[in-house]
Amino acid sequence: MHDPLRQLEEAGLSLLVMDGAEEVFRDAQEGLRPLLRFIDELGTAQPQWRFYDRTVGRAALLLFALIEARHVETLLLSDTARQAAAQHGVDVRGRSSTPVILRADGGAMCPMEELASGKAPGEFLEAFRERLGRRAH
Repeated sequence: MHDPLRQLEEAGLSLLVMDGAEEVFRDAQEGLRPLLRFIDELGTAQPQWRFYDRTVGRAALLLFALIEARHVETLLLSDTARQAAAQHGVDVRGRSSTPVILRADGGAMCPMEELASGKAPGEFLEAFRERLGRRAH
């Protein structure tokens, strides 16, 4: 049996998008950059596409809602993402869960989770692009 989450792990990917057995999109960059690249290159999802992501917190979930993704599976799902999924009509499933996504060092909440707090999908994308722009300078 084909397991896209296993394929994601074995290939070292962060995001894999499938249309049945056909691969639509893949990216190995860390964080939210794969979703940003998806938005820039493809715009919105087709209803039948399934998204497989390494980690989904509220920030990622807002971007999935923005692109109208209907089905998302992940290795790690935050409770804040699960709540946002219910608000935005995204069917999301995680192999394991956590209250919130933490920074890589395990210290505090992930900065993108903080940035996403209280924002609608479009507002978050705008704030995310603004933060990326500041880092580039």
